[in-house]
Amino acid sequence: DRGSPLSFGPLAGTMMACPDAVEAQERRFLAALTRVSDHVRYGAGLVMMDADGRAVLHLVETPE
Repeated sequence: DRGSPLSFGPLAGTMMACPDAVEAQERRFLAALTRVSDHVRYGAGLVMMDADGRAVLHLVETPE
């Protein structure tokens, strides 16, 4: 189920002190979002892709 074009930005992260691994993960996630230009939704999944159609992020909804 292809969606409409998609873009994010500018983005900002938290300024709170976090463990280095958490901070690095946040930076990678925000950097990936800036490369998103399209998406495909299927069931509980969402794949965000760059302008070349390469998967940048793959998100899966989980029950609470």
